[in-house]
Amino acid sequence: MARAEIITVGCDRTIAGFCAFQYPCAWRGRDYLYVSTAIIAPAFRDRRLTSRFVPPIALTALRHRVPILAKTWSSNTRCVRALSRWARVVESLPSDRAPGVDTLYWRFDPGVAVCSLVSRGVR
Repeated sequence: MARAEIITVGCDRTIAGFCAFQYPCAWRGRDYLYVSTAIIAPAFRDRRLTSRFVPPIALTALRHRVPILAKTWSSNTRCVRALSRWARVVESLPSDRAPGVDTLYWRFDPGVAVCSLVSRGVR
């Protein structure tokens, strides 16, 4: 992640979280914009702050004309819930992280993400 870009999100005059992504990232023979990390501090969760990460990531992916890739584990319910708003699982590695905990690879089209945010009205 030496070439990662970092986005921060604030709330109540405090940095509430950050997201790291990089381009290019090759996976399965194709370039992607890879979202490696998205963290919201516990005190600021359930405020839909992760939605604020999507516009700059989607616009960067659109500029490079690549889809977006992220991965998480199946037991990370908050991340799965956030990703499922825009993305779809394209690969699942059963019990890859631990017995019964799958690694999930998510792909989403940046154009769909932007259109979805515009229609919902980003908070």
